[in-house]
Amino acid sequence: MKIAVLGAGAIGSYYGALLARSGEEVHFIGRGDHVRAMRESGLRVESASEGDFRLPPESVRVTKDARRVGPVDWVLFAVKGPDTKDAAASLPPLLGSDTFILTVQNGVDSAERLSEALAEKGVRADILPGAVYIEATLVSPGLVRHGFGPGRLVFGERDGRPTERAERVRDAFHRTGIPVEMAEDIDAALWAKFLYICPMSGMTAMTRKGLRAVLDLPESRALYESAVREVEAVARARG
Repeated sequence: MKIAVLGAGAIGSYYGALLARSGEEVHFIGRGDHVRAMRESGLRVESASEGDFRLPPESVRVTKDARRVGPVDWVLFAVKGPDTKDAAASLPPLLGSDTFILTVQNGVDSAERLSEALAEKGVRADILPGAVYIEATLVSPGLVRHGFGPGRLVFGERDGRPTERAERVRDAFHRTGIPVEMAEDIDAALWAKFLYICPMSGMTAMTRKGLRAVLDLPESRALYESAVREVEAVARARG
């Protein structure tokens, strides 16, 4: 399959590298020194679970301009949330009649925000929401380090149907060796991740401490638990 990775940062580069290594035609779309390094020296991945490997420069398809890629089978949308609107402007050249987008951004409304950003440009696209459970870091231009966790990916159609396109995505990720799951209720899966990441991110940012330190102190643990309950209350209110 022809796949575009829009947002070739740590997560996009990691999953894109695995897909490319397994034989898919992957086009990385990014910016800055990372794109330059990939073009000149290839893409290196350090991973405790998948092993270290390198895609040589001659096998890395990378560009800053989506127009050089053209229509693809599907897009892995991996930009940071605040960059969604700007990145949406790069999507139209990638979209053919059957192209769909798999978004792996954090949050419970990333698919809706992307859809709204495209609608402002008069563009409609099918979007599959997804959630990733991974710690990945862009150590330096051209080098991605995969840390904690196996890089699990959960995604699915809004109505839970096991569609042919979703099965193609699942099979492509299966071939990379990472755990992948088609969710029957993707909204529940997104809220389950949000239940973890929202309190964790807020508390560790506020305290400048790791999660273990936050949970070991009774006062910060109580605040963490109240944040979890708040997310739960919002999720239940949303149905």
